[in-house]
Amino acid sequence: MTSELDPLPILESFRENGHRIALPWFANRTADMVYKIADGPLERGPFGIMQPDAENPTIEPDTVMVPLVAADRFGNRIGQGQGHFDRYLAKLRAKRPVVAIGLAWECQIADQLPADPWDQPLDYIATPDRLIKVTS
Repeated sequence: MTSELDPLPILESFRENGHRIALPWFANRTADMVYKIADGPLERGPFGIMQPDAENPTIEPDTVMVPLVAADRFGNRIGQGQGHFDRYLAKLRAKRPVVAIGLAWECQIADQLPADPWDQPLDYIATPDRLIKVTS
């Protein structure tokens, strides 16, 4: 989104080091989020965000970079309010451990945020200057 930290430099660094890159993908605005391998050109998805082609393979990542509006050092985050990442992380974490890294500008880190029972905690917060391991 326009004011969110751009993950592209991080993704390119991972790709250069031999990691496969996957991005969120939506069939439509009411569909569940899945991750598809990001090989080839991207197309504009139903939310106006660039996403992989519908024909690209679907995968379940071990690490998920999560956009946010705000986060705290306890792993709580506030997102855009539709719950896509919380639902996706809950589904994956019911199967196996998954690392969630919130991407934030320094000004998005709050002292403490409220959390709902369905919120999925972050494991780390990455800013342009540092990586913060959250306190559980």
